[in-house]
Order: sequence, then C-alpha cells, then structure tokens
Amino acid sequence: GDLLLAVRLLHEKTRGKTSAWAPYLAALPVDLSDSPVLWTATDVTELLVGVLMGDDALSLRRSIDSSFSLLSSVCFKTMPETFPPDIFTDEAFRWAVATILSRGIPSSSISGVDAALGLLLVPGLDCANHDDGVRLQFAAGAHGGVALVADRSYAAGDQVFTTYGPKSNAQMLLSMGFTRKDNRHPFNSADITLSLPPDDDLRSSKIAVLQQRGLAPSMRFRLPASESLLRRGLSISYPP
Repeated sequence: GDLLLAVRLLHEKTRGKTSAWAPYLAALPVDLSDSPVLWTATDVTELLVGVLMGDDALSLRRSIDSSFSLLSSVCFKTMPETFPPDIFTDEAFRWAVATILSRGIPSSSISGVDAALGLLLVPGLDCANHDDGVRLQFAAGAHGGVALVADRSYAAGDQVFTTYGPKSNAQMLLSMGFTRKDNRHPFNSADITLSLPPDDDLRSSKIAVLQQRGLAPSMRFRLPASESLLRRGLSISYPP
C-alpha cells in the first residue's frame, strides 16, 4: 500500500497544475536530506557506525531500490506515457517513499478507517509537529476526510501538535528524520542482538527448544532507556 501511494504521489506530480492535489504537492518539502532513506551507504556507515539502526537504514534502502527496479521493469519502462521517465526516477521514488514515511498517518490510528490501508497522506493534518505529551485521536470525518479530535483547548494562533506514537529515537530518525534531545526519554531504547554461538556443542538442542517457543537462534531485543520499563524485562524487537 505504501509503495502504491508513492507511485500515486509521483503520478499526481506528472499532472502539474491540473492535479486536484497541486497545492498540496507544492507545499511538500523537496529537501528530505535528514531522512536516512535518502542517505548513501557511505553516509549511513559513517554516521550510524556501531548502531543497529544503520543496518535497518541500509535494509530499507535496498528494499526501496528493489521495489523501484521491479516497478520500473513491469510498469514504468513499458508505459512511459503514463509514467514519464523524467519524473519516475529512482531518486524521485525514494523521495516519495521518504515523504510518506515522514508524513504518513497510520490508518490503524484513525477510528472508522480500514487498518489494512497502511500509511495515509492527510493534507493539513500531516503538517502538525510531534509532541510526546499529546493524547489526541483521529477519526473518519465527512466526505472521506479525517477529523482531528484535540485533547486540549487551543486559542487562535496556537500551534496544534500531534503525536507520531511511542517511538524510540532510532525509529523517529529512520522514519521522520529527527530525534528527541532527551536520550533518556521513556520511549527511547537501544536494540541489541543475542545469538547462540555457532560452536556451541548443544546448539542443535537449544535451537529446538527455542523453536518450540516460537523463538529463533538469533533475536533482536529492545532495551528501554527507562529504568522502570527495563525492570519489566526486554521486549523482542524482531529477528535481525
């Protein structure tokens, strides 16, 4: 769904001023250089050295490039009239994906909307900055729109904040291109990988026991920065 939205975003750009979304497209930032999605492999290696998120960034970049290659061979190159080659470039496709990751609102967070739709671009609401203290709600509005249900009173001229969810700094940087200043914020965490040694004499038996419990011989765990959360134990992030 997110990749199709990226294609739609670029397709609307081909329509120029005739697109019903032209004002919105014109307002989207062109420079997303803070997003690791647009960093080179050298940048990721140098800037995220020793951080597991560096592997995540490289993996995401490879996935995006692989998707573009597939779409290019199946659609873009075979239908250049519909997908102009000067617009549907690998760089533009990465920009579109980075735009969606940084501005998209999960459909699962919008009451009354199909959660399977994935990330949605909602003009206006996607301009709100993040605040961990906000407790607002999104709901399906009239005429296919989305309503923002505020958790406080706002005066004219006040900045309206939203929340991007309880994400760690690593997750924020990878998706949105920014981090909190407070590295000890309760939502922050560091991922560590624990693996069975390859020369373990009981490796086969241990793998069998782990598999019985739905675990793998190499697992990635999220280590929370909050001491109170850490006391509850590690949470499984995902296999490396």
